[in-house]
Amino acid sequence: MRYFSILLLTSYFFHLPPSSKPSTYIWDMKEVDTLAMKPTSQAYKALVKKADDLVGQEPISVTDKSICISGDKHNYESLATYYWPDPNNPQGQYISKDGQTNPETNRYDFPRLLKLNEICTYLGRAFYITRDIKYHAALCNYLDAWFVSKSTRMNPSMEYSQFIPRFNENKGMPGGVLDAYRFVDVIESIMLVDQIKSIGWLRRKKLKKWFGDLAEWMIDSPNGQKASKKLNNHAIAYYGTLLEIALFTNDHLLQQKAIDGFILNVDKQIEKNGKMPQELSRTKAFTYSIFNLSHIIDCYAMAKNSGIEIPDTTKKRIQDAAIYLSSFVGKKESFPYKEIGQWERQEKNLDRVLRRMVQLELRK
Repeated sequence: MRYFSILLLTSYFFHLPPSSKPSTYIWDMKEVDTLAMKPTSQAYKALVKKADDLVGQEPISVTDKSICISGDKHNYESLATYYWPDPNNPQGQYISKDGQTNPETNRYDFPRLLKLNEICTYLGRAFYITRDIKYHAALCNYLDAWFVSKSTRMNPSMEYSQFIPRFNENKGMPGGVLDAYRFVDVIESIMLVDQIKSIGWLRRKKLKKWFGDLAEWMIDSPNGQKASKKLNNHAIAYYGTLLEIALFTNDHLLQQKAIDGFILNVDKQIEKNGKMPQELSRTKAFTYSIFNLSHIIDCYAMAKNSGIEIPDTTKKRIQDAAIYLSSFVGKKESFPYKEIGQWERQEKNLDRVLRRMVQLELRK
């Protein structure tokens, strides 16, 4: 009888309603909770269907690559996005065409990293809204393949991220650290499911060790140090990645380092008129300004949801950037900088950013 009572109690806590909010720092859990309450909605069904498709698939890993430029398949390798073969020197170093994505990028690990991000997001949310154990088990399998299993795990560094062929021994560029930001959603997924049903103490320990090692590489490596000093989206993404890792691993010193770096960069990158000069110099000036603002809001959400106070002066700079970009909605012809991307798509992205700012009480 006592065993039966304990079993009932355990079952009750396992099937807690979605209102018992797990510890995530970026994801809007109110939105996910609302979805959980509407199991007949198209959005709910679409999420579950996507997650169902992922459950039976073979887990992906960096070791799946058919091309390896580093000599070790466990290294994450991605091609510099905007670099192309030089038509005047086909056997020479690739050259930059800012804003023009080289389709060769699909031959390397970046698409797999994007897929991992998507998989973890769908499986994590599907488990949260349904409490179906199959999504939890599938997520753990994907995590094991990418981070834990010796035969398939990625080395915790971005040494060959965003490499330029035939340059610097095919080592990556400082901007390659930006790829690591794709792990933020992965960590959010881990935290989302782990509070409802444990992913296992040993798996959790190994995941925290892996991400701690990645953070150490980001801090100590030349590329990581250079990325941290860029006055553009690279630095914001750098400190955002470190902050998410610090919150996951409960590293308070790293949290402070990341917050300090974030505040310093926002204050340096955004002028009083709301402009971000480094982003406005790009061929996709509107796109990259919104891209950077989105990362800034992610960092602000992490700080706010973990109880870390951001100075009012920094909040004001963020608000100024939003006001400046908003002034060009529906006015592409009046934007005084170059934009070769899809303007309407970026307006939608900006709208999502502004809505998040309202939710985070950064904008009325």
